[in-house]
This record gives sequence, C-alpha cells and structure tokens, in this order.
Amino acid sequence: MLGRYARDFEEARAIFLPLQRWFRVAKEYYVIDEFAGDYIELVTDYCNSFKYLVFFEPDIERYV
Repeated sequence: MLGRYARDFEEARAIFLPLQRWFRVAKEYYVIDEFAGDYIELVTDYCNSFKYLVFFEPDIERYV
C-alpha cells in the first residue's frame, strides 16, 4: 500500500488504524505542558484523520 492512495473504505481503514496507534504514542511524548504547539498540531492531525476516513465511509448515517 506504500506510495498508493486509498480507493475505498477498507483501504482507508487499513491506513487509519496504525495511524491512530502512532498518534497515541506521540501524545505520550508531546505532552501539552512541555510541547504545547506540537501537541495542538498533533491533536489537529488526529481530528483530520477521522475526517479523511469518513470521506470513504459507505454508511454516512453512522456519523450523523
């Protein structure tokens, strides 16, 4: 999948799940008390990852 784009929900989800684990690990290091700017950028990227996944969601009613 490296170097390709997601074409459907399953491919997007395959990217999304490891990404969520990486965000969790990064948030342990970039704590808001010490790295406020980096932490805010990280949380923004975390939120955007959900937005990108929803684009591929076949059942939009799950998110309304």
